[in-house]
Parts: sequence; structure tokens; C-alpha cells
Amino acid sequence: MLKKIVPGIAVLLIIILATSYHFYLKSMEIGIIVNPEGNGAMYFIDTDGNVVSDTPFYGVYEFNEDGIALVSAYYGNRKDYKKVYGYIDSSFSFINDTFWDYGDGEGYTNYNYFEGNYAGVLLRKNSGNDELQIFDTSLNEISRLDGLDLSNAFNWRVSDDGTVLVTTKDGLSGYLDKNGEWIIEPKYTYADIFKKGYAVAGVDGKEGLIDKKGNWQIAPMYETLIYNGDCEILIAEIDDDNCILIDKNGNQVIDRVFDDEELGSGFDSGLCLKRDVYYGYIDKSGEYVIDPQFDDASWFNNGYAYVKDESNEKYAYIDTEGNYITDYLFDEVKYFTEDGLAAVKVNGKWGYIKTDGTWFLEPQFESATSFTEGYAAVWLDKGQNIQK
Repeated sequence: MLKKIVPGIAVLLIIILATSYHFYLKSMEIGIIVNPEGNGAMYFIDTDGNVVSDTPFYGVYEFNEDGIALVSAYYGNRKDYKKVYGYIDSSFSFINDTFWDYGDGEGYTNYNYFEGNYAGVLLRKNSGNDELQIFDTSLNEISRLDGLDLSNAFNWRVSDDGTVLVTTKDGLSGYLDKNGEWIIEPKYTYADIFKKGYAVAGVDGKEGLIDKKGNWQIAPMYETLIYNGDCEILIAEIDDDNCILIDKNGNQVIDRVFDDEELGSGFDSGLCLKRDVYYGYIDKSGEYVIDPQFDDASWFNNGYAYVKDESNEKYAYIDTEGNYITDYLFDEVKYFTEDGLAAVKVNGKWGYIKTDGTWFLEPQFESATSFTEGYAAVWLDKGQNIQK
């Protein structure tokens, strides 16, 4: 009898050891892993509410119009891992299998999401010899700019045409092309990236609009100038208390001076946010299209805006005619995107609504991004399934 039992025990031990070794090998595999110190991750879903990627990301920026997103993740195995950043495409894989550590041993790394066809990765050195790598949407390195003397790791941006805005340690801003040649040498005390061929820049405390040769399209004469690139109308602050609406040639388009605190950040869907006692919306003639009635309000995005009732600290959505598409139901809200969905938060959980105000996915996520290019990312705890 004993002779029969011993071989059986031996076989069982072999199976146990083999299984344990298999799980040990699995735990030592190198790749993207769920945060070992946490209990979940961000996963991508589509506009049907289905999880479309099993890769666990830690942080996610929305996809841009080229289908590229900046993400962070944990890379390694359960014993040895690190946080990395990189760019993914709609396959939800790192483009060209390329990613970067947050720290590189000497300093740290800073990233620029794709504004258009280009993005940059800054390797910040403790020695101050900053190195900026410029990539196209296939993550091919277009150029590597060495020896940048930036004021800090965040004072640079790459625009959609590859123009690089940098601010040097002396506090002046200028523009490089994607090959590292100066287009406009640092001379501005304030500057923004180029949008549709123009950029806001400032000297001696006044702002104007420049073209890509550094010529003043609008002379620097305003306290601030708001230009978003997509609208022909700019908001120009003429002093600390008043502003006017002008076109890209500097001509005043409405014969009226507005209180500085009246106007929002520009026109969208043909409307501009305006505040008297309450918030409403004006058109390009300066007339109210939606009468002032809201305690707080956002600008319009894709035909919808959110408004707030401060008596209960809840948000609702309206359309461009001022019609409510929801009641005041939400604790936190995001804009409707071109996918026709908006992320909203109720009782500590995020969900999504449609433009008719009905639920697409009821609140169930710890965090959620907006839908862009057909995808959003939601936080799923271990074992959590999406409830539709």
C-alpha cells in the first residue's frame, strides 16, 4: 500500500512545484503591469461601453484627432517596476515600443502631448543642459535640441506645425523651428504657441498678435489678448477694468466696451459667455442670445455648455438655444465631445450621458476621461465589470 502512495505523493509534489514555478515565472515577466501598490487601473472603452484594451494604464490623456494619447503606466514585474510615460495609438500599444522613465538618473523628464503633427519630450538635466526631442506622429525623432537654457522644465511647448516655444532663464520667450533653428529669437516677456499662423506675444507689459516672421499683426497695446485660433474674434483688455472685441486686423467689431469681468475666454458655437449679475451668452453682435440667468456657466463646446445652481451645488447642461437637456443633477461635469457623450459625476462615481440627457453608462467609475476619437479611459478596480 505504501509503495502505491509514495509515487502518488511524488507526482503531486511535482505538479505543485511546476505550478509554483509557472506562477513565479509569470510574476517575473517584464511588461506593463497593474500598479503593485494599488487595486486597479485605467482601461479604454469604446462608444458601445465595451472594454477594448486589457493593458492597465495608470494615467491617461485623451486621444487627439490623430488617434494618439499620452499615457503613464507601471513597467516591470511584481518584484522590480518603475513608472513610465509614452504615446499610444488606437491599438493601445506604445508607438514603436518606445517609452521613457519619469527620472533619468540626472534629473527628470517632461512631456508634451501632441498638439497636431508633433510632440516633444524634454530630458531635464540637473546640470541645466536641457535636451528636447521632437517626434512626429509615428514617433520618429525629427530632431534633438541640445543645450537649451530653459527657465524651468515646463516653459516650452510644441505647436501643431512643429514650432517650439521656449522661455529661457532670462525670462524671455522665442520660437525655434523643429530643427532647432531660431525663427524668432527670445525677446518677448510673454508668448503663446502659434495657432492658425498667429500667436499672442507681449513686450513691456502689453500684448499683441504676431505672425511667424515676428511681425506685429496687432501691435502690443493691450493688457491681455485672448486668441484661440478657431474664432475670428479676439477679446482685448484695454485696461484693468474694460475690454473690447476685435478682429485679427485689430479692428473693433462691436462699438461697445465691456466690463473686464463680463466676458469669458472667447467664442465657441458662435456664442460668448457674458456675466452681469448672472451668466448668459451673447452672439457676435453683442446681443444676448441666452439671457443672463445662471449662477455659473461654461463656454460652449460642440453645441453644449454646463451651468451651475449654487443653491445645491449641482450642474446641468444646456444647448445653444438655452434649452435644458438635463436637470441640475451632477456634482462634477466635463464637456460634451464630438462623440456625443459627456462624463459626469454623481455621489462620488463617474458615468456618461448622451446629448439627449439620458444615461449611456450610469455612475460606477472612480475616475473617467472624456471620449475622444471613439474612446475613453475609466478606472476599473480588480474584478470590476462595467454595468450597462
